[in-house]
Amino acid sequence: MIRIQPGRAWRLDARLLSELRGPRGMLALDQALVDAVGIEVDGVDLAAGLAEGSVVAITAELARAVARLSGGARRDSVAFRGDGVVLLLDRRDDRIGLSLVRLDRPAAVLMRGVQVDLAAFRRATLDCGIALLRELRAINPALSRSQAVRQLSTAVARLGEASEAVQRPSRQPALQRQSLRGGSGTKAPSCRFELSDAEGLLRSFSGGARDLPSLLVPGVVTLRLAARAPLLRWEGHPFLALRELSESALGLVRAVRDAEPRHRLTLGDAELDLDLERGTGRFREGNELECAPLPLASSLLRATSAFAEAVALENPRQRKNGYLSDLSRSAEGGRAEIAELSPPSARRPSRPPASGTAPPSAEAAPPIAPAPGRLRRVAFRRIWSVDVRGITGLCLGSKLLVASTERGAVALSPGSGALRWRSPPGIRPFEPLPDGGFVATAAGGLARLDVRGRVRWQSSPWGRGAEIDSSCVHGEVAVAASEGEIVALSLRQGDALWRFSPPGCSSLKLSISGPELVAATSDGRLYGIDPRAGRLLFRARTNARPLGPPLLLGGRAFLPTQRPEGALLACVDLRTGRLAPLEQPALGRTGGIVAAGPGLALAGSAAGEGVVVGFTPEGQLAWRFPGEGASLGPGVPQLVRCPEGLLVRGSRETALLGEDGRPRWRRAFEEEVPFGPLPLARRGVALLPAERGLAILDLTSGRLLGTAGERHLVPDWIALDDELSIYCAEEEGPVVAFSLGTFLSIV
Repeated sequence: MIRIQPGRAWRLDARLLSELRGPRGMLALDQALVDAVGIEVDGVDLAAGLAEGSVVAITAELARAVARLSGGARRDSVAFRGDGVVLLLDRRDDRIGLSLVRLDRPAAVLMRGVQVDLAAFRRATLDCGIALLRELRAINPALSRSQAVRQLSTAVARLGEASEAVQRPSRQPALQRQSLRGGSGTKAPSCRFELSDAEGLLRSFSGGARDLPSLLVPGVVTLRLAARAPLLRWEGHPFLALRELSESALGLVRAVRDAEPRHRLTLGDAELDLDLERGTGRFREGNELECAPLPLASSLLRATSAFAEAVALENPRQRKNGYLSDLSRSAEGGRAEIAELSPPSARRPSRPPASGTAPPSAEAAPPIAPAPGRLRRVAFRRIWSVDVRGITGLCLGSKLLVASTERGAVALSPGSGALRWRSPPGIRPFEPLPDGGFVATAAGGLARLDVRGRVRWQSSPWGRGAEIDSSCVHGEVAVAASEGEIVALSLRQGDALWRFSPPGCSSLKLSISGPELVAATSDGRLYGIDPRAGRLLFRARTNARPLGPPLLLGGRAFLPTQRPEGALLACVDLRTGRLAPLEQPALGRTGGIVAAGPGLALAGSAAGEGVVVGFTPEGQLAWRFPGEGASLGPGVPQLVRCPEGLLVRGSRETALLGEDGRPRWRRAFEEEVPFGPLPLARRGVALLPAERGLAILDLTSGRLLGTAGERHLVPDWIALDDELSIYCAEEEGPVVAFSLGTFLSIV
């Protein structure tokens, strides 16, 4: 007996049922109706609770897949948990083979080839869809107008009308046992793979967007870290093994780029502790091995690229298989980043000049071509869009993208936009954690969420009606300020570590600088506090209301303030607590303040036009940009500090300044662009709102590399990850994701 039935947890949620019956029932249906879908054969749930996601969407996709199989298709698949678990359906005459593959770590084939009757499975899917539709309509008839229910109704109707067509034999002839080999070379570290495609799976892919079964070819992957190191070996499915190994390699590349001293590399079931500074590694209870990080990552990514190329050579149609193209694109991106991080001596030398040809002189040398891996042009494609209304913030973590709303936070999969979880109202994540969870502001305090959205702890020291003025995280301590009081909480348990109530203030601005927590009060005072022990380190007075958190530089605190006579910049000597002399620029308004070389830069406006002024560490005016007679446009410009310099974004012009305030490049907009979220800079590119959607600029030259989105896209929040995927959201609009298609200059 076959039975397909969604879990019943959502039916027992009184709050969810109330939302479904209310005027916003359609929104709750799309975002909160999440549960596991059981696929029972003779009383055994084959999915074992892993088939989890939006109940309506999963049922509709399963109905569509079974309808296609009934119509004669050979195989299909249904994804759960975004794309973390995939159910594979393979038709063989009048039966279906069911397999379950987990793509999340640790990747594995959980179940393979369980044979069920096609007609019985079709009836079970149809009964499940009809029962779910009846139940939703009984809860609220208006739900029938939602897009998700309409799609489910259409899929169920087509499944009911589908007739079981006779399966036609595959046009591809059965292959003899064939082995494909490839890898990254014979020197250590080296990674190699071997495929044994006895069933002709690679050639069975005839087209389509994503097909996982055709890539699950059995084989073996081997990795040798050093000449005398033991050989690591994975038997099973090289696609899954290389997919995990390439993810580990990309994490290792990020650790090298961020100058981390140590990194733990996951190699299947083994964990390798790497000392990135010494170039050594050690397995648990093993001897120390010589293991240079970038060559190791390069060998893993080269093997992944070789695997993709070998599959494409065996069946050129596989190049359009989304699973393979995603794997190949991420591997090539990682190899390009390795080329950027490698010293010049480690790169492939250029071809020597022909005999009898003298090298060009230094004076006549042509312009230097872009370095290997340097971006020349980028193209973006819209990969998903999710309608989330009333957004109040966007936070990108290592595994999730979280949009905060008045009704609670909504966690989405960055790769697919699938809903992972929804938090209770009043919780707004603001700080991602290494374990995939988040620190969030909650009603009257803070909370910590795990990667599944469960509240590990919640503390409300000021009561649920209080508003949080400012919050930050320092190591294992989370700090929040409200109603003139600062409270520090343990990040592990949520216990209160210490409290501090400055007298005579109603609000505070917090900032972390090194080992010090600095609080600026509404009545014009500064307090330096040890964030771990709550010990008061210094106090000072500015006699003005702060406009933002202070900047600590060279033993001084610089604080933009507002006084009746105008906007000023206050400077406090942290050793004496006294106001230090500071040359004041003639600014009507002030904005962001950032470090610029040994000094600092302050954004502001004079006569309504945006300017940036620079100061020496002693507080003297050093430079002003732009000069007399020029303007960045109306309003206070935005400042972003990056390794290439100081990025200045005005309403009519964007520029990159050096430490001396001189522009390295300037780029004017065709029309005035309203200010939006702060520009983002990563991997040598800048992302900022422009005339037509989002502009991507090369930080070394200011050249436009590409755009994302349409002209009408004016986001209130943007996020950019290490792979240069873009996530943006409008307050009353959808959350939209764009994926990168990169064109590289290889010289």
